Amino acid sequence: MAQLRELVPRQPLRYAEALRIAEQQAEALLRLAQSKEPPVPTELITRLPRLKVVVDNSPVFGSAHWNGSTWLIVVNGRQRERRRRFTLAHELKHVVDHTTHAFLYTGMPGMTAAEQAERAADYFAGCLLTPRRWLKRACADGPRTPREISRLFTVPVPIADTRLTQCGLAPRDQRSEHSVRSVRTRCCDRSSRRRTEEVA
Repeated sequence: MAQLRELVPRQPLRYAEALRIAEQQAEALLRLAQSKEPPVPTELITRLPRLKVVVDNSPVFGSAHWNGSTWLIVVNGRQRERRRRFTLAHELKHVVDHTTHAFLYTGMPGMTAAEQAERAADYFAGCLLTPRRWLKRACADGPRTPREISRLFTVPVPIADTRLTQCGLAPRDQRSEHSVRSVRTRCCDRSSRRRTEEVA
């Protein structure tokens, strides 16, 4: 965790820089775990020190908070596996950001600091579960559909669609207007302020 936090400069950053750092953190975690091919194992997260993952029937998709000795990530077990994986990675980013969110998210016209944190957590989760280099390798022999990428990387189809677009790998006539935010649920949106406060 400390190594991921060290990637953040101790100065206010533009939102685009915060997203770039989110991708660097995802890549660093994959290197540290020596993960080299999809799907990314969830053990990469669940085995981190001082972190415990609990699956229950929480009314929200996920939350993260410090209980005094351990980081606790709670994931709603009613989600499908692919969505649970994304939620777990999303919540991990909130944990990683605990000591650096004041530098990473300062707000901007049309987007509060809390909204920036939520979108960056989505972006980090997408980068961790569907790394850019792996995605390019998967598409080396020709375009892949979001459904094919979803199966290969064990991520929700909208995430696969978003990542193909972000990495410039979606066919031009199929590129959607999806943003990472589009895959978030209403539950996550409603709970974003509470979750951010818990992590902070």
